[in-house]
Amino acid sequence: MDRLNRAGHEGAMQEALQHLATGRLQPMAAWLRRHLLEHVMPFWDALYDEIHGGIFTCVQGDGTVIARDKWLWSQWRAVWVCSRLFNTIEPAEKWRSRARRIAEFCCDHGWLEEEQGWALLLDQAGAVQRGYESIYVDAFAVYGLSELARATGEDHWLVLAERTAAAALTKIERLGDALPHFPYSIKPGTKPHGIPMIWSLKLAALGGATGNPRWLHAARGMLTEIDRDFYDAAEDRLRETVWREGKGPTENRLVSATVPGHAIEGFWFRRVVEQGGGGEVSPPAETWRR
Repeated sequence: MDRLNRAGHEGAMQEALQHLATGRLQPMAAWLRRHLLEHVMPFWDALYDEIHGGIFTCVQGDGTVIARDKWLWSQWRAVWVCSRLFNTIEPAEKWRSRARRIAEFCCDHGWLEEEQGWALLLDQAGAVQRGYESIYVDAFAVYGLSELARATGEDHWLVLAERTAAAALTKIERLGDALPHFPYSIKPGTKPHGIPMIWSLKLAALGGATGNPRWLHAARGMLTEIDRDFYDAAEDRLRETVWREGKGPTENRLVSATVPGHAIEGFWFRRVVEQGGGGEVSPPAETWRR
């Protein structure tokens, strides 16, 4: 974006923010839509791997690719973004095609049958570089697959999403602090807020896409766990990590930390769960299309 256009774009953003402060949502919705479709998504146009599939995400600010390995949590996030664009903002075939192509790359190369989950890292052509190392890759796979199923009407994506979710819930229940949790291992005797926070949203999305009450029930169970174990009523804050059995020194720096960004995300995710997993939070999709 040249300097003149950037100044105009930023000026429009400031104006939209002023309207937002008075309760007018439409100007900000319109600005965000333009920013997304005219600036953010065009940045990625040259980064889709048309030969092998997937998308390059290890890039500099000017779009230069600095590594061609493909982290699957980023691939599945891209599936969700393109599918969500098609479903709620701009039903252009290119978004659905890109989402499907990235998902096919992940499915062709990233599923690990023995572990019943997804690899962390593939090379450009799809060879596994790092195996089952993060429960969060499974979460983003469930999210991307659920949204892709909405975009395509193809049920086989949901079959794989449910398979992933069922296996992940078993691991979360049984493995405790040994759960694969890249990039940071779970400290013995503790559990992180990130697991019920992230999985509440992903399971709700799966429940909304499938209509299967099992997943919404599990998502609400995650919220109950957060309220019961991670919310510190005395200090009115969410702890990022807690002792698994509720026993341990509270002055320990690990279990005294609060991450404001995760707390904010958690409020957003809670609303999605409470609305049944459809993901439609205010402003509604119709606002973004205007």
